[in-house]
Amino acid sequence: MGESFGRYRLLERIGIGGMAEVFRATQRGVAGFERTVAIKRLLPQAAADPQVVSMFVEEAKLAVQLGHPNIAQVYDLGEFDGAFFIAMEHVDGRSVEELVRRYLERGARLPIEAVCHVLREVAEALHYAHFAEDDAGRPLGVIHRDVSPQNILLSFGGEVKVIDFGLAKADTRRPQTQDGIVKGKLAYLSPEQAHGKPIDRRSDVFALGICAWEMLTGRRAFRRDDDRETILAVRAGHLERAGHYAPVPPALDLVVMKALAKNRDKRWRTALEVSEHLDRFARTAGLRFDRRDLRALMREAFPERYEGAPVEDAIALVTRKKARRRRRRAEPTAAPPSERPIGLDTVVEPMAGVTSTLELAWNDGGTDPGRGHDEDTVPGIVLPDRRR
Repeated sequence: MGESFGRYRLLERIGIGGMAEVFRATQRGVAGFERTVAIKRLLPQAAADPQVVSMFVEEAKLAVQLGHPNIAQVYDLGEFDGAFFIAMEHVDGRSVEELVRRYLERGARLPIEAVCHVLREVAEALHYAHFAEDDAGRPLGVIHRDVSPQNILLSFGGEVKVIDFGLAKADTRRPQTQDGIVKGKLAYLSPEQAHGKPIDRRSDVFALGICAWEMLTGRRAFRRDDDRETILAVRAGHLERAGHYAPVPPALDLVVMKALAKNRDKRWRTALEVSEHLDRFARTAGLRFDRRDLRALMREAFPERYEGAPVEDAIALVTRKKARRRRRRAEPTAAPPSERPIGLDTVVEPMAGVTSTLELAWNDGGTDPGRGHDEDTVPGIVLPDRRR
């Protein structure tokens, strides 16, 4: 069953874009060895463009050097029957975009503890990529440049995986500079990207902030009716706080809005800072969410995946865990307010320990140690330069 493709067998197509298509496949080896992989194969029209092929090859060479549990692993780069392909880790799950949509269809938003957990895992992956080194200890200087809900996968086993480094910028990649070329999904660009200016890792921090804002509010941050309006909205860089649209604790709002600062010198300087402050908020607020909780949430959100298997209700699981913590804290004394769990329907005042620290960080206009980078020239959307 399926199409034979070298030492792989393509089972089903699970995605297609402008340049490539992605298949769930099996890799075959000696003595009946098999494993499930994802095959990303260039489309014929894209394979005819040497520049696209070069970018595709560079993606594989870069991604294979990134070994982190929250980054989908690349196994192989090859060519078969005139088609270039990448074999990579198959993530059996759904994207953040699909999960948010599923909740919205039910008239709900993602639990805040789930949002914090996913964002922390993504921030850890981005920090690793930003500071990754090659085998000789030289910094790779990676910037993802396409951080979006579509490129964050959540497995049914409770894992969080960042995918698609096809647009990533690295110091080791050949420069191909041309003004006005914008790479990445328009609604998730940073203001500096939208202006075609040099970027650094803080551009990924801004994109992570957009993901956070949309996960919390269930709304689109910058997407408009057409591409031009979208890019103008990103360039303006103005967003109301997430708490304006949804019951988001002010301390969490501060973390997100600092990532979304239009002036990159006022953003978090690294993705690790985002992760640390999210963790501090969650611990102070008494929010607990781990891989098992994400696994239960995915089972509850996508019951069709299990074809009648018993579903562990994610909300019930989280509620039971909170109840157990409250009982433990009530013996012998009641839990202090700062440790009580916060749900989506609860708005709390800023917490002294977290908020004071975040407000100091919010006003910190320190310079970023990261280097600026010029954009690569690849086929993309050319936007008018409104600086002139």
